[in-house]
Amino acid sequence: FTFSGPDEYVIYATLGETVSYRQYVSASDNSGSCSLTFDNSKVDITKEGIYTVTCTATDEAGNLSSCEIKVVIKKAEFSYDSLMSKISDLCASLGITKTMSKEEQVKAVFNFVNTPDKPNKNDANIVFSNESNSARENWQTDWVEEAYLTLQSMSGDCYSYYAVSKAFFEYLGIDSMSIQRDPSETRQDGTHFWMIVNIGDENGARWYYYDATRLLHKFPGGQSGCLFTKAQLDNYNNNIYPGFYTHSAKGLPAMATVEIIK
Repeated sequence: FTFSGPDEYVIYATLGETVSYRQYVSASDNSGSCSLTFDNSKVDITKEGIYTVTCTATDEAGNLSSCEIKVVIKKAEFSYDSLMSKISDLCASLGITKTMSKEEQVKAVFNFVNTPDKPNKNDANIVFSNESNSARENWQTDWVEEAYLTLQSMSGDCYSYYAVSKAFFEYLGIDSMSIQRDPSETRQDGTHFWMIVNIGDENGARWYYYDATRLLHKFPGGQSGCLFTKAQLDNYNNNIYPGFYTHSAKGLPAMATVEIIK
């Protein structure tokens, strides 16, 4: 048996993370090839703990050899700095630079997070699963964990799309403010998260609504959730999907009125 990992015969994984045993353990035989199986029946990736996994190698003649490894499941620790490092790598691979205009940056982020050119949801970069990746106990601070986990699973709900977008905007230095649907809205079940972003410059602020969620009900006229005005939001909220964007404007800055041409 050959083991590759930071500690001999110990695999570390986070809660809910699928463990790839073959990434760490391999086997060889002097008579030729051999098969390798893992008995991980005692491992519960939903609970913290130390679990034993039996690895069994079988050669072509049926001879067996086994060894045991430990799997340590623990709660992941998510930091703002580690998330920014991930976003930095993503921006480099996507060609999103800090020299681009803020409008160009926001559009590029939206194109990655929402994947508007792929109508089949299973082809999207982040697949809509209608379920967040974190507990979301305090949504205005837990977005770091949600963004980190979403970039691991590449699936999620409106909070996931919001969190990943926010991470990009933090890294790029784009001002944003978070919004949650008014909980008193009775025309919609559950909740919804989106934001406003400022794509202005030294000449003045230009605040627009931004929602990277892969929406079931589309905006009219080719408009998307990328940079839309208050008038466009109101039209969607009143005529397309009643109550979806109901929110309090208290504390929000004045919104830009010029529509962004897509």
